[in-house]
Amino acid sequence: MRLIMNKDQKDHTIYGKIVKAGEEFEVPDTEANAWIILGMAAKAEDLPRRRGRYNRADMRAEDE
Repeated sequence: MRLIMNKDQKDHTIYGKIVKAGEEFEVPDTEANAWIILGMAAKAEDLPRRRGRYNRADMRAEDE
């Protein structure tokens, strides 16, 4: 789950990476719940999903 470290937090080392206040980081779901409950981080906004990569017309066979 992607989280954002709260602005008032000090630097923390998470899985070998130093995360500063306001930075986004990723942790397992169970650990993410602990970070949120303790008030140390907030859930990051989910990135918008890409709808489609190709236009349908591009995927049709040329023989049709």
